[in-house]
Amino acid sequence: MTIRERTRYPLPAEDVWPYLVRPDVFAQWNPKIRKVSARGDFVAGDEYWTEYRMSGKTTVCKTVVSVVDPPRSLVLEHRQCQNETGVSSMTVDESFTLIPGQGWTELRHVVHIKNHGMNPFVVILFWLVTTFGKSVEADALEGLIDRDTRARLGQLLK
Repeated sequence: MTIRERTRYPLPAEDVWPYLVRPDVFAQWNPKIRKVSARGDFVAGDEYWTEYRMSGKTTVCKTVVSVVDPPRSLVLEHRQCQNETGVSSMTVDESFTLIPGQGWTELRHVVHIKNHGMNPFVVILFWLVTTFGKSVEADALEGLIDRDTRARLGQLLK
């Protein structure tokens, strides 16, 4: 199953990049992440643990940073996922690509999930919703960027 999202931000890619490669900030705008054991910026080859909370269930995965290409691309591989029922064979490959434009940057986020064990009907329904549905949640990354931009402007005006 593959999930694709695209979002535009009114900033150059260099200003969006830090929100992707700093684990503590990454966890602030990704509502499904509860904890990330990584410290410092993501570096290709790094391994760490990520704790997710989805649909009321906690899942912990070993995460490997496979690609870091500033300020363009970040790829994470999630393996050995475990929850209260045990270790799963599910694997998740997650990529973030920044595409610069004139006065904006588009973030393309692709999540490819294998061995998820979901009912095929649910997979089709999920695909339909993610493909044709419109998000009703506020973009947490956009809110974080906006907050930080306002704080910098406030400091400049002092």
